[in-house]
Amino acid sequence: MNAEGDGLAPTHVLPTEADRELYRRTDALLREIEVERRQLADQLNDDPVQTLAHVARVLQSVDDASGMSSATAKTIHEMGLITARVSEQLRGLAHQLRPPLLDDVGLGAALRQLADEFSASSGIPTFAQPVEVGGVGLPEADLALFRVAQVALRNTENHPAPTRVDIGLRQIGSRVALTVRDDGIGLPMAPASRASGTGFVEMRSRLRPLGGRLEVRSTADKGTIVSASVPVTRRTGGQASQRAYA
Repeated sequence: MNAEGDGLAPTHVLPTEADRELYRRTDALLREIEVERRQLADQLNDDPVQTLAHVARVLQSVDDASGMSSATAKTIHEMGLITARVSEQLRGLAHQLRPPLLDDVGLGAALRQLADEFSASSGIPTFAQPVEVGGVGLPEADLALFRVAQVALRNTENHPAPTRVDIGLRQIGSRVALTVRDDGIGLPMAPASRASGTGFVEMRSRLRPLGGRLEVRSTADKGTIVSASVPVTRRTGGQASQRAYA
């Protein structure tokens, strides 16, 4: 079953005015959300995460000191472990809100980190093997493809039975293409609910302003493939870089 041809507005069908209005409003909302995500991620990293990390270090130094009863030492040790764990959880939340690798290193590294984190949280083995591609993507394009991958993984986790997920990134002609493939049971929902209930509106709304494309193919008991692509954008002066997708 090709999900794009089953209730998800095939690419060759012109959108209605209601569709265009929905995408415009969703795009505006997503832009606001991204600003708030970045601000919240910065706030988490700058204050709570740093404070908890400092408290964990203080507790560790107290734990290493001598002269305490075994009960007190045990309590301090447990407090240190809990504080360190909460600090790491907040750091992970900040990374989900706005992964620093996306800005500092590039989309490929951010996807690899996303795969590792998803594997750890879901228990589903997830592998990202982005290859270097020519050209430099706009930061908005990198972010859009990263969010599409996040939504696709969320859908994968919500639909039981996958034993493996693969994330790929490559250049096809003048476009950079992302694929998220799982071997689960496919998309079980009715077309009407699928279009809005599993994040496809969000994915399309992120891709459309960039000239992006979305294709979803799903086969019962054989899994789902989410494919998204955006045009490659080069720097002025013809200087191309591979860092953005390394």
